[in-house]
Amino acid sequence: MAWKSLCEKHAYRRMSDDTPSTNTRQQHSSPYEPSHSGSSLSFATHALRIHNPAFASFSTSTPDLSRVKSLDRTTSAPVLPSSAIRRRPQAMTYRSHFKQKYQVETAWRTGGKVDQRQITPDQGVVTSLHLTDKYIIVALDNAKIHVFDTEGKHLRCLQGHVMGVWAMVPWGDTLVSGGCDRDVRVWNMATG
Repeated sequence: MAWKSLCEKHAYRRMSDDTPSTNTRQQHSSPYEPSHSGSSLSFATHALRIHNPAFASFSTSTPDLSRVKSLDRTTSAPVLPSSAIRRRPQAMTYRSHFKQKYQVETAWRTGGKVDQRQITPDQGVVTSLHLTDKYIIVALDNAKIHVFDTEGKHLRCLQGHVMGVWAMVPWGDTLVSGGCDRDVRVWNMATG
């Protein structure tokens, strides 16, 4: 009872509000079977209506059973497996529910430290960015490529492109870059 009152005190939703209601009849083995949940179509039939024009004319108020049953089952329509429907794991007790909610709330409040720095020494639009175990590489529209270590210390500026650099791929200490000047350049980031 104490965990339930703690959940209420901290305004955590009831455990039943956290999990979507599941209707076992809506998990069909065939997407052509209608839903028996009142006035809604099953998830699979709804997905078929979106992706297949033949399903577009179905009413969402009540399924037309004659049309659904008369469909040719050999037509190629996307079938969504039941694993495609994601569900949150249900909290088993108020204690586990409270603990999970409290940890998430505390993480949002206290979080990590914010480390905010501007590390590029010149102005320019960043067109490409790559992070490796050793380097932070920033390509700019002003034809420059800046190489930093993982702490943000500027190591070198790679210059050679005439126009903006829009693509680059690091591989160890090697960097391959391509720009609007239609050149592909290979760089050694350790030496420049």
